[in-house]
Amino acid sequence: MRTVTFLPSYRKIDVPRGTTVLDAAQRAGLSMNVVCGGQGKCGKCIVFIQSGRAEFDRQKFGRFFTEAELQKWACLACETIVHGDLHVLVPETPLIQDQKILV
Repeated sequence: MRTVTFLPSYRKIDVPRGTTVLDAAQRAGLSMNVVCGGQGKCGKCIVFIQSGRAEFDRQKFGRFFTEAELQKWACLACETIVHGDLHVLVPETPLIQDQKILV
């Protein structure tokens, strides 16, 4: 099992090698905005790998990122495969926030 730690919340989850970062996030209770259903088509699940071992095809999915984001190890959570313990920064943008309706 590999430990994936999501920042800034420090939520941790143990997952088998080969799990996607998106699956790990969902198992850890993080709700991410994945309009395409996790198929790598919408670019909404952007995360930043802070440390650890993961696999991501930058050639195939690089179109979703600026050069600056790529230098900070940006990747799509749905297309990033866990190979070792990871620390993953999840920006607020891809998270689905609980909404309250005032009446």
